[in-house]
Amino acid sequence: MLKGEYKMEIGLLKYTVEQIERLKFLFKTELKSINKKSKKGMKDNYTGYAVISYIRTLQYQDDLIKKSKSYISFKNFIEKFIEIIPNESTSDKSIKFIIKNKKKLGVEDSFDPEKEAIEFEKYLNMPQLFCEETIIMLIVKFEDAISNLLYCLFERFPEKYLSDKTIPYSEIVKINGNDLESYVINDLISKTMRKEYVEWFKIFESHGMNFKKYGVFDDFTELYYRRNLIVHNKSIVNESYLNGISKTHVKKPDINELLLVDEKYVLHAFDIVECVISSIFIECSKFYKKEEKFSYIDEIFNVGFKFLCNEQYFVSEFIFTQLEKTDIDECTKMMSKVNRWISQKNLYGTDSVKKEIEETDFSALNDEFLIAKYILIEDYNNAIPLLEKMIDNALIATSIEEWPLYKDFRKTKDYDNFKFHHKDIFNVKEFDSSTDDGHQEISYGELRSNLEQ
Repeated sequence: MLKGEYKMEIGLLKYTVEQIERLKFLFKTELKSINKKSKKGMKDNYTGYAVISYIRTLQYQDDLIKKSKSYISFKNFIEKFIEIIPNESTSDKSIKFIIKNKKKLGVEDSFDPEKEAIEFEKYLNMPQLFCEETIIMLIVKFEDAISNLLYCLFERFPEKYLSDKTIPYSEIVKINGNDLESYVINDLISKTMRKEYVEWFKIFESHGMNFKKYGVFDDFTELYYRRNLIVHNKSIVNESYLNGISKTHVKKPDINELLLVDEKYVLHAFDIVECVISSIFIECSKFYKKEEKFSYIDEIFNVGFKFLCNEQYFVSEFIFTQLEKTDIDECTKMMSKVNRWISQKNLYGTDSVKKEIEETDFSALNDEFLIAKYILIEDYNNAIPLLEKMIDNALIATSIEEWPLYKDFRKTKDYDNFKFHHKDIFNVKEFDSSTDDGHQEISYGELRSNLEQ
């Protein structure tokens, strides 16, 4: 359910989520292309890699590997195409070899196995490298959000943070008087952001914020130290990483273990960062007085609803679960509950929420909540008569067509019949420009030209 009564200008939360979502879009879009290129590149260079892998095995691998069935089978095959030249020098550890039966091997006379092996490994590492770079950029986006939040906090409480700060005279003469506060704040932020993230959260906690209740910080802690591992230690577990995650419930790897990052890990990392960001903004609601607080919560609610519409149920469940616990009006609390149910149903199935829905008292609530109840538990015999009462409003058709509440309903014959009997209403499209955040303008001439092509 969308709480759309109050329209707020895009704020820091929306900006932050937008930046993270753009990075996620880039990751998901480009990873498909990278995986495709990676597979083709490996295929094109596989023969050279196989040859060099065999040579490396002769040099370095232990007897256990050389005795394995898979190695023996591979050895018998590859030796049809490779002739090892005996090395008479005991000091020379290199292995000399000749490629024979090139035509049967399927290679040209110019075949260079070492070059192909290098190319193969480049293509092999493409997805992994892209995943690691995305983790680094994700933490950069998170740090940008924190620095922006700290700016707001330092500006809001100048006595706490700025009263004892000094500036060298040589710097003062360079600064316009109006920019003095901004200079001091930016300098303080720069020094703060050089510290570890736990120090940033100590600042938030000094204002009464409580993050222990949110349940996502163990995973975030691991993510934060994983980024450090990627940047500083080639993803190999060291003492710094183990010390960083020591107080979490995250499974502890062995020292010197290589921790690889894959698509699943990266997508979960996006979810975790967006939950952590949301928790901070929810905690910031304590800075607002009653009426301002309701408007502020509305913004968080609508951000959560956008996650829900985008089928990012892990994050939407998190946000609406937390909003239910917040001091807000009963209507918003109930709408948060419904949106939490939708998220959980899609994550864990209908049975995960059915009992709670059936035990919830809807007697004092309007028909929209009753519709939500029946749609969620898939009791369409009771839902459709209520929808019939509201169908004169074109908004209900838009809701049925687009809202995640009706996702499973849209797959049924009941939906097909309902839509057929009200096709005039369903043909009406609605667009609310006030919710169209961050769109990019294209000239009308260009729009027409593109349509005419």
